[in-house]
Amino acid sequence: MQCSFRLAWLIVLLLTAACSQTVDPEAEKRAIEELWQELNAALDSGDWPRYQGLWANVPYLEVIHPDEADWRTGWEQFEARYRPLLEQDIESPVPSYEVPRMNIHIGPSGDVAWATIEVIERFKEAEEAYWLVMGFQKFDGDWRVVLLSDAAVGSAI
Repeated sequence: MQCSFRLAWLIVLLLTAACSQTVDPEAEKRAIEELWQELNAALDSGDWPRYQGLWANVPYLEVIHPDEADWRTGWEQFEARYRPLLEQDIESPVPSYEVPRMNIHIGPSGDVAWATIEVIERFKEAEEAYWLVMGFQKFDGDWRVVLLSDAAVGSAI
């Protein structure tokens, strides 16, 4: 009887600890900002293994580029588009980025988030502004991208 009581008490204690864990929105936002930086670094360096590791390998992954009439769903379609782009062995200019606005929202559960991002991309003699909507999901404690949709807004605003 005493063993059953101790076991029940331990279960209650563990459940209470698990349920009382709170989400630190600021820490989660910083983690997503770091993921954003890592994505850009991997993209600019053409590092496919590093880049693909930051995306969720799930069937509901969505990447939408309306200006290109390109909508990719699922890992296979994502990989078919981006792997060849990153693995091609050509020198392309690396732009500098400015992010005037990045609004990150963490879901109450702490395992989903979304962001709206304004980006100004500067090349040697040109610049382009675009807006992004990104969705994130946590897998084994790490954030991964599950949604990206962009819209070019022309020259820098």
